[in-house]
Amino acid sequence: MQRSKSPRIHIVSDGDRHVAFCPDTMAALAVDEGTRAGLEAYAETGDAGRAAGSAGISRSGLEELIRKLVSPPAEQCIPDLPSAPDSARARQAADEPHLDRLVLHVSNDCNLRCRYCYADGGAYGRPRGQMPRETAVAAINWAVRAHGGVRRVQFFGGEPLLNPRLMIEVCEYFRALKDAGEIRELPRFAMVTNGTLGDERVIELLRRYDMGVTISIDGPGPVHDALRGEASFEKADRFARECLDASDLMVDFECTWTPVHVDMGIRVVDLVEFFHERYGVRVLHVVPVSARPDSALHLPAELRKNAYTDAARYTVRTLAAGTPRANSLSHRVLDALQKREPRGLYCPAGVGTLAVAADGGLYPCFMFVGDNRFRICRFGPDGKIHESRADEVSAIVHACKKDVHEDCLSCWAAPLCSGCIGADFIETGDVTRRAGCDTMRAIAETILLEVAAA
Repeated sequence: MQRSKSPRIHIVSDGDRHVAFCPDTMAALAVDEGTRAGLEAYAETGDAGRAAGSAGISRSGLEELIRKLVSPPAEQCIPDLPSAPDSARARQAADEPHLDRLVLHVSNDCNLRCRYCYADGGAYGRPRGQMPRETAVAAINWAVRAHGGVRRVQFFGGEPLLNPRLMIEVCEYFRALKDAGEIRELPRFAMVTNGTLGDERVIELLRRYDMGVTISIDGPGPVHDALRGEASFEKADRFARECLDASDLMVDFECTWTPVHVDMGIRVVDLVEFFHERYGVRVLHVVPVSARPDSALHLPAELRKNAYTDAARYTVRTLAAGTPRANSLSHRVLDALQKREPRGLYCPAGVGTLAVAADGGLYPCFMFVGDNRFRICRFGPDGKIHESRADEVSAIVHACKKDVHEDCLSCWAAPLCSGCIGADFIETGDVTRRAGCDTMRAIAETILLEVAAA
């Protein structure tokens, strides 16, 4: 047998259980102690005979196992997964030449001042205000010309419900483009809101434009209010329940895990359980707070890794029990394993996602808004593009991709991994420096052990 490009076989072990994983084929198999030793020797030498001899196992048995890893059977024993928020509303075929997500910061302001907000209370370090219609139209026209269309339009802020009129105007403008034959399909519309301004009029807006809503709630009332302001949970919770009671709306939730949660004894697992019991959420997008190491909000790497490892174990066990409750990071790893499809993108920023600030600046992602180093261009009220830096920003984004990033090229878990270059930049000060690799590897190892060694 010829040895292929390294790494080919990675062994995951907790002392009692051992799993062999082939990153090239996404195959995972439980193995015993002797086979583990043989596979590790084979990974070093590429010689199955010598490896089997050194481990005291049969060569034919080792070669058969290697064949199963390199050319695996069609099925892999991964529990059935619930739909995740980022895939539940997919519409157009993935191979259509469209921009996947256009984020419109319709408001450069927010009615809350969350303690951990990376965006300066929604202002992104800029004067507070609202996006004018002319800016939104210019950005939409450019996206249609440059990409052939847009799959998803996400209304963002600040707090987008401070500017509901523009959301209506954008939806109507896309309808006009479709009626005129400029686009074949309407994009899927979605809004991210803190929920405190939600009412019946907002629910009617969601219904009229088949608009999804993601509500930002950080957990039970005491921790949410400690982070977002007194009585903010009651308002957001009321709106969430009204949306869910409507039954014809697509409702998702997102949550940020912070040191305030830690101080209150609230784990990531506890958040997954809370959202499941209160809102029926089966896949919760819960992310660690983005903060510099010298900030009081920073989560130590070991604490973060342990919390998400526990959440990964919990996710697999609830799926196996038929009571699925997952966090999104674990769900993505399981989804890749189940489909045997490597996650191609580390982060969609600047590739599948582009964000337009209220002042017309175009950025790779909403997390970079306000930082001129990442501004691609600016859409003026005259509909023209100004101050283009597309080549410079494209080079930055390209350097973050898995197929060129040194850390990813040498990592066995790269096919299972995903991350956020905006969060990396906030934590490390370098957009190309990975901040969560240890956590992602720990999640992947835990899931492999729980699934393949069950």
